Amino acid sequence: METKIKKQRIIGLDLLRIIAMLMIVTMHYLGNGNFLNSEENGNFNIIANIMESLSIVAVNCFVLISGYFLVNSIFSWKKVFKLWGETLFYSISIYLVLIITGVHEFSIKEAVKSFLPVITREYWFINVYLLMYILSPFLNILINHLKKEELKRLIIILLFAFCIMPSCLPGSMNFDTTGGYGIIWFIVIYMVAAWIRLYDINIKSLKIKRKYYLLFYLVLSLIIASLRITFKVNIMYNYNFILVFFASIFLFLYFKDLKIRLERISNIIVYISSLTFGVYLIHTQKILSEFVLYNQILHTKMWLNSWFGLFISVFLIIGSFIIYLLIESFRQKILIYIKNKFLNGKVENDI
Repeated sequence: METKIKKQRIIGLDLLRIIAMLMIVTMHYLGNGNFLNSEENGNFNIIANIMESLSIVAVNCFVLISGYFLVNSIFSWKKVFKLWGETLFYSISIYLVLIITGVHEFSIKEAVKSFLPVITREYWFINVYLLMYILSPFLNILINHLKKEELKRLIIILLFAFCIMPSCLPGSMNFDTTGGYGIIWFIVIYMVAAWIRLYDINIKSLKIKRKYYLLFYLVLSLIIASLRITFKVNIMYNYNFILVFFASIFLFLYFKDLKIRLERISNIIVYISSLTFGVYLIHTQKILSEFVLYNQILHTKMWLNSWFGLFISVFLIIGSFIIYLLIESFRQKILIYIKNKFLNGKVENDI
């Protein structure tokens, strides 16, 4: 018997959202800790690049999940302001805590940026995601008015221009030189996700066993790591690099058709999934991530040249991820209490 939660959500994609956010925490730890570029880091540098390659699909997966659901959803300004409000909350509150506790010195420029995080682009993903969401009704009009073959041809053209060409040609010769960090690539991924949703692209229609999608993702990730270690260029870690794109698609398809039959496990996954947006906002707050988190709290430089540091790093990544989840869970519970106590309302976890 199917549970109520299965009818409302695709639990596999909720699980993918959790895993993708853990991947993002991992990438930020490795990048800010200089584990990817340290020449004297030896074998740990190889392991770090493998971890990065396994994680680089995370942002693409988030956009795939969003596009998959948004293509059939109704636009809401309420969601725009909700996302903006949560971004503002963490940007300001973390900044104030750092200043009040004396961990960081006051600066007018940093204060302005912290109080206007969206306008000053303190969170690049939030800016691009919000723009994509605002554009989604217009994208949906285009997508739904195109015939299947027309949409297919459009996606092929977009992938050639913004995925294949940037993967094969120098940046100056491409239509988009952002490396997948801009609105153009988000729209391309949105189109692909819409195609998967509208035409029910799944393991049955593709006639490939689901376990092979996971295998394809792992193989491509190892190839990406090998290329990065061998050639020492960052193009392999661009979100629109062709191997990253296909690895993202394979991982997305693997989780899209994942079935979890236990309702209790499904409920836990859904709840943790609702906390992931907060996890992103906490650990990517500009002042915290650039000056405090990795240098003064996690002390990443201590683990650069040690095999033991590998195990410490894994512990710190998972441990900090859990702490971020607990902080966001506490924030949501406080918000629910305030709304129920004073506004007789409820909080919607629709991220």
